Amino acid sequence: MLVHAVYPYNGPFDGSLKFNAGEIFLKVRKENDYWYLVARKDGTLGCVPHNYVEEHKNPDPQVILDYAKKALECAKHCKMVEQKNKEGVLRYFLFPKFLGNRLIRNSRLRELANEKNEDKQNVGASSRVVRAERSSKMVEKPPSPHVAQIESPQRGATQVTMPKTMVPGGLASRLVDALRLGTNADYLYCYGSFRIMLELLANEVPELRPHANLLDTMLTKSTADQRNLMYTQSPDWYLLKKYFGALGTRHSNDQECGWQLHEDQTELEHKIAVLTDILIKSNPELLRFYLSTNKYEPLTCLIDLYLRELRLPIRRRLLLATGLCCSLDKTCSHVGLSSVLPMEIIRELNSVNSESNVPYISMCLRVLTVLFARATELPVDVKSKLNDSFFANVLRLVGLTSSSEPTISLIDFDSLAPTSEENGKNDVLFHGQLAYAAVTFLLSCNWHYCTLAAKRMADTEGDKSAESHKTPLVRALINHPSASRSFVEFAVQAFNRDLDPIFKVDVKCKPNPSRLKRLIRWADAVSSSGSVCTDNGLRLTESNTIASVLDMEEADESDLSPLLDDAGQYAASLWSDSLNKATDSHRNVSLPTNVSPATPHNSVVRLLYDLFSAPDSANLVYTTDRDVIVDVINREIRDLDSSENERLFEYVLLLGLIIAHSDYLSQGAYKGAELVESLEALLKSHSTRATSSSALRRGWDLTRVTLNRLKNNLKT
Repeated sequence: MLVHAVYPYNGPFDGSLKFNAGEIFLKVRKENDYWYLVARKDGTLGCVPHNYVEEHKNPDPQVILDYAKKALECAKHCKMVEQKNKEGVLRYFLFPKFLGNRLIRNSRLRELANEKNEDKQNVGASSRVVRAERSSKMVEKPPSPHVAQIESPQRGATQVTMPKTMVPGGLASRLVDALRLGTNADYLYCYGSFRIMLELLANEVPELRPHANLLDTMLTKSTADQRNLMYTQSPDWYLLKKYFGALGTRHSNDQECGWQLHEDQTELEHKIAVLTDILIKSNPELLRFYLSTNKYEPLTCLIDLYLRELRLPIRRRLLLATGLCCSLDKTCSHVGLSSVLPMEIIRELNSVNSESNVPYISMCLRVLTVLFARATELPVDVKSKLNDSFFANVLRLVGLTSSSEPTISLIDFDSLAPTSEENGKNDVLFHGQLAYAAVTFLLSCNWHYCTLAAKRMADTEGDKSAESHKTPLVRALINHPSASRSFVEFAVQAFNRDLDPIFKVDVKCKPNPSRLKRLIRWADAVSSSGSVCTDNGLRLTESNTIASVLDMEEADESDLSPLLDDAGQYAASLWSDSLNKATDSHRNVSLPTNVSPATPHNSVVRLLYDLFSAPDSANLVYTTDRDVIVDVINREIRDLDSSENERLFEYVLLLGLIIAHSDYLSQGAYKGAELVESLEALLKSHSTRATSSSALRRGWDLTRVTLNRLKNNLKT
């Protein structure tokens, strides 16, 4: 019969085959309780572990016949198999049970099997018949009178022995689960630590290298079906069923949902806290598979409980658990976005005041930012709520929303009395703690609006008003210039750092890579000192390398700060971390469906487009901030590779908007000469390449127009 591989196998032992999952073999016979003798499609014979393969359903008899022909030819001509063993294999293929009468009637197979088994010099030199030699402790069945054994190929006088134990499938996953259950650490830490432990074990005990490699292969190269099967047997799966089931029972009981008892609150908070811990630390793939298997009903249950709950401590925990689920992938975020969750959070943000709970408002901004940043289109009812009034309320978290500048009273009876300017600063909610979070959220909202598309639609409809193409956020900024100054400063700072914060926001903090890096260095240091162990390896000699690793600065533990107590520190870290880390704001992202294809793929650049699309909004950008923008444009045009046409033209278009709609030229054209040199160098590189698309031609035309305007201004 045919069998197919369920797991990949490296075949580290002499006589065993190396194969990938899904590969098909012809089962020749059962060697013992652990190994099958099989044949590949090319006729190669060898042994495979019986628990790595399973019977192939609905085999084609013709395919079996082809496998058998190749195996017979290989066994007949191979020099490495003794005469008696060769006859045993050939006779085995003639058993009626092997393929029924169809195989017996095949004259070619009968002819091959009955020929004398003589060695031929010109055939089968490269063919090998391999099998795994059985261990002395393996349970062997008595040899059949019709089937002899095939001995393993010998290398001189060296006797190769097989391992005394077999590695069962799924063992690697169970060992990682054991680390996860025993330490309650993040799954990704357990996963990485386990692989490092395997490498350390293989380095210290070379005889265990085959087993370590096999376990690592089982962990890293298993198929999706195999992983899903292991997920259903993990402790986290059981705990998810337990606590999601408890919340589902409460959700279906209206009377229980209406209880306001202290004991009920304590018990409910405990259940949600345990569930949240699982959502934070479990394998993300397991969580996605669990939610999809249950048709995302656990997620909708969390959302409904959040809407029903009135007590703030429980609402905070439910919102965190909901956000963790929504941030798993786009499908989960779509489920959350399609529910009433966004409308409820928008209502909370509209009613925010100085008495509101700062960590709760921070979590509201964070969850909604994730939903908006990953959405290709916002629901109509949600988008209708993103109006000028709503943005004005959120801008109170960034700066003053008064349209007039603060003044100092001329009548000052007390030199220590606060001025009206100082009183005005108190209008910034929470003293600016949530400014970074609010800016990131506003950028995610503006991501779904496009000035270029709005202009095109206004021209089509014949609407020539200046307000028709402005986004709601830009209109709110124009109406509140005091708050807009702080907001624009944050945006320019992100632009200077090549940071797009909306695609870096996540509800769950990323695992800290410095931990595993330190563990890797420690493992290397320990392995290198293993040859100088004392006390039979119980104690390592002093090693400067080991000491230096352990004396390193402790790994940053900021990712372990309680999410419930985040008062804006997470969003602020997006800006601060960008100073020391390479950003990927230029990565490919999916644009919303209702925007122009020519719009930038960066939310910060998109905002600057919107600001410089008209003179009144361009005036919101102070001269010093505009100079920083020009510096960045000049640097990027000079440094970017000419193959990155899309990003280059984004900067050129932004420069053209600054020239067209601001007083940049009238104020002396800051860095004008350097910009001319950069643009000329860019056009010179273009002259050596052919332009294939109309979009590229428009981009180069725009570059020439911008260059000519700068040159003409410098001449005058």
